[in-house]
Amino acid sequence: MQENTTPWPGEFDVAVVVHSKCVIQIAASIQPIRPHVDLQVLPYHPLRCKTCSSVLNPYCRADFTALIWICLFCFQRNHFPQHYQLISQRPKDQVG
Repeated sequence: MQENTTPWPGEFDVAVVVHSKCVIQIAASIQPIRPHVDLQVLPYHPLRCKTCSSVLNPYCRADFTALIWICLFCFQRNHFPQHYQLISQRPKDQVG
């Protein structure tokens, strides 16, 4: 009889079932020392969500008339800063 070596009984069985049902393979390759020569750096800090600290990105919804943007992760409505009063849907800073 083989003994279960995991701290909680049945933990390994659940992990195998979840892994077998996973459709998307997740992987990451991180190389922090490699220089990025084609990376454009903007002259200002990114806007962060006041609840979860995620960053405003192209996938977030923005309401340019009310000057708010909606966080993609926690759905919190965040206000643009005061100096963004003249913001439009066609920004000058288009990276890429």
